[in-house]
Amino acid sequence: MNASQSQWFDHNYYSTYRIASRVERLALYPDYRFLESLMLDNGILPFLPHWQKDSALHKFIRYTADEILESDNDGNRIILFGSDPMNPKRTLPIEAALVLYGMQDKVSFVAPDIPPAIRTEGGVTHYETAVELQDACYDYFLELRLTKTYEDFLARISSEVFHIMFTNRVALQALHEYLSRYVREFRQESNEQDSGYTKYLKEPGILKRTKIPKWAQRAVYFRDRGTCTKCTRDLTGLVNRWSAENFDHMVPLAQGGLNDVTNLQLLCAECNNKKADNFHLTSNRYQNWY
Repeated sequence: MNASQSQWFDHNYYSTYRIASRVERLALYPDYRFLESLMLDNGILPFLPHWQKDSALHKFIRYTADEILESDNDGNRIILFGSDPMNPKRTLPIEAALVLYGMQDKVSFVAPDIPPAIRTEGGVTHYETAVELQDACYDYFLELRLTKTYEDFLARISSEVFHIMFTNRVALQALHEYLSRYVREFRQESNEQDSGYTKYLKEPGILKRTKIPKWAQRAVYFRDRGTCTKCTRDLTGLVNRWSAENFDHMVPLAQGGLNDVTNLQLLCAECNNKKADNFHLTSNRYQNWY
């Protein structure tokens, strides 16, 4: 894929808004029990390197999407799908998605036709998915989860949800507030894996300030439409749009903020100087499209 092609992607909207809604809620109201495995054993480490195009939001989306995909493909939701409309296959939603995204040519898993379990309670008959069917579907999903195909699918999903969520500065700031707690608590361990990340630190719990790459500046500049997100001053034509003083860390580095494109906002020089290394809620004001 060349540079011009990488700037474009096809948006198929597979559970995009459902996943985005879940990500937003987790950012605003963190479920620490659900997120425990994400941050377990210094899980903050992959977030520390400066200016990754695989941003903190991408990582958070993949983690959340994986949970949703697991619940969708546990055997309780069988769909009919296939190239022959007269003879569709009983399969899982993930199989249909992989075909629609062009990641496989046809359905590779057919759910066994096992009758539902029947139980009667209080004179009411209940039909429940048979345990054997649940086990077969879940075992297949667990195997799929280990493949590069699934990894690539999550990457596609994360790009689609990122496209929707990157404009939501309030949720982005909340996400980075959550992550900053683990940055502040991070301490170098004796093992080699952790020690390799200390090069990103100015001091324990605080990342070094580094030059913001042009691609990140460009993304934030156009997302915020060339205006100060605090006072709405029009910065187009008034300043050099790549001036570092106009790009602010929503969660300051001094408070555990990351050098990440999703932790940036556009401010005029005056608003940025007033904010300095203090924490201020980002604006939820946006300019109408027309």
